[in-house]
Amino acid sequence: MAEKQRIEYIDLAKGICICLVVWNHITGGGTLIQSCFDEMIFSFRMPLYFFLSGLFFKTYDGFWFLFVRKINKLIIPLLAFHFVSYIFFFIADCEVEGFSQELVVEHTRNFLVAPYYESFRNPPIWFLLCLFIVNLFFYGIVYVAKIKTYSIELLIFSTLVIGITGYYMGANGRWLPFYADTAMTALPFFTIGYVFRKYTSILYPNSFDKFNVVLVAICVIGAFFVVRGKAYYAFNNYELNIFQLYFGGFLGIMAVLFLSKQLKHLPVISYFGRYSIIILVTHYFLFPYVRRGVDLLNLEFVPTLLITFVLTMSCYIGIIPVLKKYMPHITAQKDLIKV
Repeated sequence: MAEKQRIEYIDLAKGICICLVVWNHITGGGTLIQSCFDEMIFSFRMPLYFFLSGLFFKTYDGFWFLFVRKINKLIIPLLAFHFVSYIFFFIADCEVEGFSQELVVEHTRNFLVAPYYESFRNPPIWFLLCLFIVNLFFYGIVYVAKIKTYSIELLIFSTLVIGITGYYMGANGRWLPFYADTAMTALPFFTIGYVFRKYTSILYPNSFDKFNVVLVAICVIGAFFVVRGKAYYAFNNYELNIFQLYFGGFLGIMAVLFLSKQLKHLPVISYFGRYSIIILVTHYFLFPYVRRGVDLLNLEFVPTLLITFVLTMSCYIGIIPVLKKYMPHITAQKDLIKV
């Protein structure tokens, strides 16, 4: 029973997370309606995803099994929707510029080099590649830590050193391809998730649950005062110092975690969380067209954004079942490569 409850509220946390991602892309990063909390949301939105992924990290039966598992769950959806995005934008560019051999060559080149140079036409899919790299990094650290007399202290220290290195690489304009630099910076959040599940009981029902609401308030207030600037994980570029980045991000993660644990389940939001990868890889195709329709109503700026968000998310009540049924292998619902 405890395991079922835990999974339910983790889905809710993922649902909150994907809603924040879509909202951010619709608003372009901030509006008057959230001006006081823009920076706080930026500080934990992507770290929350890394944390939740770390919760369920497993070494399986060795590196090959882990590798194939992550290819199925991350790289296949990435490549599939990377390809779809280039077909989509190629057709759109043809309508504007007309079909030409030069246009074909340009789009083909951009398609091939986009993962290396981090220039996806469907920007949200960057996270899938970055998370894949994080999993490989973390597996390597766990493997080495076990060889060197495994200890949780060594694991935490190693990932923290790598994270700090990644942060200062970004601060000094140092770049690694395939989002490896961001993966380094994000690694401590992934590790926190792994440690919380493996070494604590905080994720399960316990006697401290009666303080969930208080803990949410403390974490929100703490993050509000700690965070001063936005964190752009897709570019490994941060307006925060290293303490603000990690401690502010941690407070935001805990706020969402304790809130989700208190609420346990919200039907629509939890549903979105369960299939958040489908929303992640497709919403960049959807919301611009929803926005065009809403613009016809000639509403004020903020109502336009709110209606666009609600309509975009509502579309997924129909889109998710269709993609689950007809495209399960490219939406991480079924494995394409068998081990």
